[in-house]
Amino acid sequence: MRFRGLRPLQPGVPIIEVSDDKRSFDLHNECILQAMEYLLQQRCLVLRFQRSKTVSKKSTTRQAIVALEIGGVKELQLSGNLVADNSSEPLGLDFMEYSPVADDLGRLRFVLDNDAEVVVLGTRCQLKFLESHE
Repeated sequence: MRFRGLRPLQPGVPIIEVSDDKRSFDLHNECILQAMEYLLQQRCLVLRFQRSKTVSKKSTTRQAIVALEIGGVKELQLSGNLVADNSSEPLGLDFMEYSPVADDLGRLRFVLDNDAEVVVLGTRCQLKFLESHE
């Protein structure tokens, strides 16, 4: 798996934080899962996480959003209840795990707070930092 915009993930280690050379996001402690979509024609899974606390810079309140895009998807498995129940708590990431499969292929396993799992086999993982102003 090729990594773009983020430091390569260590295999077999539960991961809760992603980062590039300048910024990092603690997906477990600071973020909630905002959206998950599969782009069929592009064979790309996109998970967007929103920082649950606003960050204030220069008197402007911003909510930071990070997107993980897994491209070249060969397999996608979903298990457990991905639909939030009646709980008022937003769904978050418990941890994710990376396993290399071949030189250009890797498996990412996302375990959510409610024990639901998303497992994707793909060729690349890209990190994108986004910000929305309020």
